[in-house]
Amino acid sequence: MNIGDSETHSDYYWYGNLAVGSESIMNITNENFFLYGHYLNVSGDLNLYNSTIHLNWTSIDVNNGFLRLYNSTIIGNGSVYLKEATLYSYGSAISQRGDDCPFTAMNSTVYFVRSRVFGQETSAELNYDVYRYYNDTYQSGGRVDLQTSQNASGYPYELLISIKYEYMNTSHPASVYLTDENRSEYIHFNQSNDVTESNFTLDLPYLEPDPIPEIDVESNESDLMIYSVNVLAIANDTYYLFGPAHFDLYMNGSTMYSVDSEFDLNDVPIHLQDGLMNPDTTGIYLYRSSAYVADSGSDTGNITLMPFITTMSTVHYFAAVNVSYEVDGEIRPYNGYIDLAGGNLIRVNATLADIFSSVFSSSGLYALPVWTYSSIMNFTGNYEIKIFNRTEYFSVPPFPDMGTVAFSFIGSVTLPLIHINFPSSILTGVNYTVEVGIEALYASTGNLSVAVSLAENFTDYKLCYLHLPPLRIDSFTNLTVKLHDQMPAGVYRIFYETNSSGILFAYQYSNVIVREDVNVSVHYRYYYARPFTDVDLSLELHNPSSEISTNDLAISFLSQNITVYSDNLTLEIPAGSYYNRTFSIGSSENITSAIIRLGYSPEMYNSYDGYYSNIRFLPLFSRYAVRIEEVGSEIYPLNISIDKMNYTVYSDNDTLMIPNGTYSIHSSPVSGYSVQLPGYFAVNGSSLTLYAYVSRTLYNVSFISDMPSGWSLYVDGQHYHNHSIMLPNGTYSIEAIGAIGYRNIYDSISVKGNSLRVYLNFTRSVYTLNVMVDGSKTQQQIDINGTVYNISGDMNISTVSGEYRIIGLNSTYLRTNFSESLDLFTNTTITVKYYRPNAIMRIHSIGYSEPFAILINGSEYMVVNGSELNIPFGIYAISMTGIDGYRESYASTMSIDTPNERLNITFSRCEYKIIIRTGIASNVTLGNYSSSTGMLSVSEYYGTYNLTISRVGYDTMREKILIGSNETLNFSLKIMIFAVKIHANIKAFVIRAGNQSYRVAGDNFTLYLPYGYHIIYLTKDGYEPSVAYLNITENETFYMKMRPIPPYIIILSFIEYNYQIILISVLIFAVVYGSVIRHIRVVKR
Repeated sequence: MNIGDSETHSDYYWYGNLAVGSESIMNITNENFFLYGHYLNVSGDLNLYNSTIHLNWTSIDVNNGFLRLYNSTIIGNGSVYLKEATLYSYGSAISQRGDDCPFTAMNSTVYFVRSRVFGQETSAELNYDVYRYYNDTYQSGGRVDLQTSQNASGYPYELLISIKYEYMNTSHPASVYLTDENRSEYIHFNQSNDVTESNFTLDLPYLEPDPIPEIDVESNESDLMIYSVNVLAIANDTYYLFGPAHFDLYMNGSTMYSVDSEFDLNDVPIHLQDGLMNPDTTGIYLYRSSAYVADSGSDTGNITLMPFITTMSTVHYFAAVNVSYEVDGEIRPYNGYIDLAGGNLIRVNATLADIFSSVFSSSGLYALPVWTYSSIMNFTGNYEIKIFNRTEYFSVPPFPDMGTVAFSFIGSVTLPLIHINFPSSILTGVNYTVEVGIEALYASTGNLSVAVSLAENFTDYKLCYLHLPPLRIDSFTNLTVKLHDQMPAGVYRIFYETNSSGILFAYQYSNVIVREDVNVSVHYRYYYARPFTDVDLSLELHNPSSEISTNDLAISFLSQNITVYSDNLTLEIPAGSYYNRTFSIGSSENITSAIIRLGYSPEMYNSYDGYYSNIRFLPLFSRYAVRIEEVGSEIYPLNISIDKMNYTVYSDNDTLMIPNGTYSIHSSPVSGYSVQLPGYFAVNGSSLTLYAYVSRTLYNVSFISDMPSGWSLYVDGQHYHNHSIMLPNGTYSIEAIGAIGYRNIYDSISVKGNSLRVYLNFTRSVYTLNVMVDGSKTQQQIDINGTVYNISGDMNISTVSGEYRIIGLNSTYLRTNFSESLDLFTNTTITVKYYRPNAIMRIHSIGYSEPFAILINGSEYMVVNGSELNIPFGIYAISMTGIDGYRESYASTMSIDTPNERLNITFSRCEYKIIIRTGIASNVTLGNYSSSTGMLSVSEYYGTYNLTISRVGYDTMREKILIGSNETLNFSLKIMIFAVKIHANIKAFVIRAGNQSYRVAGDNFTLYLPYGYHIIYLTKDGYEPSVAYLNITENETFYMKMRPIPPYIIILSFIEYNYQIILISVLIFAVVYGSVIRHIRVVKR
């Protein structure tokens, strides 16, 4: 849902509750959005762009949703509540104008970027007057011309209004109308037969440096007379010290991230669950931001649990509490210094490093949980001093560990508040002394001179001067002051002034009664019997004492400065009695004033000699009842104007009290009625009745429609053939019957004193258009009067009656010729048929001219370059079975959506690397390549090639090989074998060739030897071995001869090969022989 646009800026009013669902998004752009409802529930996304939401006792509840503010503001009476939600604020503001908590975050995350959070509350502490607006002349009606005087600087938050008036008739309400900016109020008066004073209070909608009220005398009674207006604009020094914004913030289980933003959190508590004890649960993280905190703390009311973590930011603390501190369990008053453990003194503005060095081990100084990094911590106002060391808390990522680094600590800036206890009642005309009590709060003062004045309306009376000695905090001093004033008795407002800056006075403009200490009081009342030459003055004298009072009375009536009547009387007034006398004075000149002098009896011991009053006559007149009676229709209340004074008549019994004279009379316009009054009337010493003739007025009501004919009109059930009729004021039901295909209109109209034009916007009837798609299982687009619908199968479309152009739109692979015009006056079904056209696919192959096979969606086609295939529109998978020795390049998928398509296939021959090895030096020939080293490495295209390998003494190898991949081929040549026949000159011998031996029975043997050099051995016992060295290159026959060995050679050979056996045998024989001979010798003995 979108409200507003980026091009225009307007006001939007919503009456009732509003919800943004979990799957919904609401965008408000360039709007003043006035919300009149109990709640705005957001579980989806609510985005504000350059807009303002004005809450009127409305709660914005964001539950599992997102609230995003871009250069926007939420303001008014209401609240913002987040639960498991996220708030993003960019260059925006949230402001409070009500008493409820305006911002609550529960288990949520809040981001403020270049934003402000502020509100509007004021404290009742330390109020003082800033401006005085007054007018002490008679107010005949209309706007009051107020004069202004300024007493002090500040930002007022309320207006105290005092009005002097006289009002004797209580049968009708009487009031004046007061406005200031967007706030207005009627001030109502009670009955008073004498001139009296009433006081009222008007709260300003926001703090203003110079609130200029507008007061209009709009009484509806001629007997309400207003003589003076006095307005005091009251400011609050808490605001003056702490700034303009006060806001309430509650966070539980949530985290707030602030960048380049500002928080004004004054006067009402900030609620932050857990604090830095669990900073991941609840905390405020400031970056290049400011926070202002006054009289605020956590939900426990303890300012020591304020969880701020700051980077390049400023935190200002304000706390107007009793100034004290605690050291080692002892509560001590604060006097600008702190007594630390060990008896050291340290000033508040000392550095934090100094404080750490003195109190690091002291448990008596508490924690202000504000971590600063490249930041400033300001403490301004009257607050309780609490300092802590770093071991109390932890830093939280991404902020670094603070370590033991010292940071600047800016101390308190306090203003002294002087409380002057002046007597609430003093005497006039008497020399006497009074006791005045003086007390200094929050800060000490030096010598001061204070002027004390009393104010009544626009007149100020200087009462005395107070010379104050230096005052210490919470010290109390009494002064004895001499008074001798000559001001009239009455009620005054006392105020104090000094030339010294930075001084605040408590109880400015409180009431002080100035009284006369006499035995006879004087009261008077007067009226003009005839303007302005005849006056009736009534005196009432009262003797409250217990003795008879003898008094001399002198009275004079004046026209300007000329006396037109005077009289001197001696009066005796009994104890506790009243004396009444009326003076009726007539003159040819206007009587403007009277002077009354009353001499007091010397026996009464009065403080001064007598009473004196100079009465300046206000325009008060004798009045007579004038009754307004309606004839014809009765339309009370009736507003009338008599000589431009406005009155309201509520019934025939209402009377207006009007003095003698001739007056003009007119009625205010009454919607729907004609009121005839006489125009002029005269009051001549008696009551009278005026008649107001009232009749109803008919107004032209025109019915206009964009349907020129074919419709009929009924008003309150009555059929009208004419579409322009005459009706009196009232509310009427209308029924407009439309033509075929249009809906009837049922509505109501109100005639309110003016002609009326009624626009009848007939809407067409709604029918169901069923659109069916044939020939397609996928979604197709159907154009109906320019609106495109995506339809799969069929769709029911609800639409109004009328002519429609229905066109089936071609899709990528399907075509339709459907195009029809339809006059819709009933439920209708149409069928849009689709078909799939064929395309000519031309095969374009490069690099191969023979037939080959391709697969299109699995179907095989044999084609050559230039072949044409008939293929339906669609998307196809293209593949090939492959041609030996070639690589193919083509698109694996092909979208056929035009009548002529071409499939491009590029063939390229495959080339492979072949390595042939024989392991020995040989001649290798492959195709056109050869090598004599026994290894050949070549690159050849796919195909079959002749391979020849040859070497002397080896069989030549000739092969055909298929080259179809990169590979290495190893070949072994077969060596040649020859038959070698050996003939010997003897029989039965052993022949040995290489490692092989053969026994031969005859005289010859055939050996099969490979090509090359060989050694042949012939051996036989008794013969010398025969050796032959042969080079075998073919089949051959060789002859070898063996010679017998001589006998001595045989013996020598036997001894050579058996000398060890012979030697052992001789030794054994010798031993045996020796043993036998010895034995024989022994026997002989």
